[in-house]
Amino acid sequence: MGDRSAINKRLDYHRRCLNHFRMEHAVFDPGSLTAAAQFFKLDLSANYQREILLLILADVLFGKRRGRPKGSNSKWHRGQRFYLAAFYESVRAAFPELSDTMIAKLMCERGPFKGENPEQIRQRLIAARRECAEDRRRISEGRARS
Repeated sequence: MGDRSAINKRLDYHRRCLNHFRMEHAVFDPGSLTAAAQFFKLDLSANYQREILLLILADVLFGKRRGRPKGSNSKWHRGQRFYLAAFYESVRAAFPELSDTMIAKLMCERGPFKGENPEQIRQRLIAARRECAEDRRRISEGRARS
């Protein structure tokens, strides 16, 4: 499937063709319907399977989105953020020449964050490192006062 903006542009194009021209002026990829049927292992010669394909494609394009809403952030509790920062520090000590992006990719390839999205890990690292730095500062201030 392509990115959402490209899909929306193609939908708008076909909508304009339907509204202003005859549909024969629209440009279709002749293999797209066959490719979609093959992807879902459907037979286009059977009416009910063509209807199933139509329902699937309509759901993909216009169906209610599942999952968390765009822009929401699944929060990690303090322990997870601390563990992320500690694991980052250990990887950073082993590979000081790597960028944060490369360290996040490395962390997602092995260890406790295996399988996570490297970009999300990199973004969460910012908050986790800041929080750990604040904790270290508070601890050192407490020692200096006593």
